[in-house]
Amino acid sequence: MWRSVHEFEIRNLGFNTVLLFSNEANALKIMAQQPWSFDKYLIVLYKPTDSAFVEDAKFDHACFWIQIHN
Repeated sequence: MWRSVHEFEIRNLGFNTVLLFSNEANALKIMAQQPWSFDKYLIVLYKPTDSAFVEDAKFDHACFWIQIHN
């Protein structure tokens, strides 16, 4: 889905959370092209800072697009 030319690794952390390892360029590209969805479910991405941990992720907000007609 992300058309990555580099390898990446995914680990299941449970509770509908996965850890994605990739190179920095791929990570920045994937984050910039949000929002993402799969099978009609919104995928929320979190990139921890150098001083944060994955467990610090709150997942309390998400970007998404809407389309309004008329």
